[in-house]
Amino acid sequence: MMKAFGSADGMTRGWDVLHHAVAEAERFVRHVNNLAGGAELFVPHWLDHFGSIKEGSETHFVSEPYMIYPPRERDLAVPHHLARSTNCRLLVVPDSEWNPPGTIRLLFKRNEDEE
Repeated sequence: MMKAFGSADGMTRGWDVLHHAVAEAERFVRHVNNLAGGAELFVPHWLDHFGSIKEGSETHFVSEPYMIYPPRERDLAVPHHLARSTNCRLLVVPDSEWNPPGTIRLLFKRNEDEE
């Protein structure tokens, strides 16, 4: 995330970097939407119940927001931009650990060529 979005005011702790990256991604998505002549864009609260999970030797970032599966594509505009910008792919699955079926899982997996 630091490589893709930098940091705000030199803050490099995990939460500070994540918060800055999300804010920059939201700004970008709103800007693109405005250029395309879209109506005012509502960015849903998608960063909720977040952290990391281990799958074998790999660690992935997850967020489990309150959304119904399948979510609307426009509700995933910011997570998709964040994934593309950090060379990850975004997997959206209905199975979450936090309060299913009221939440879904957004799983950010690093692309293999990044390693």
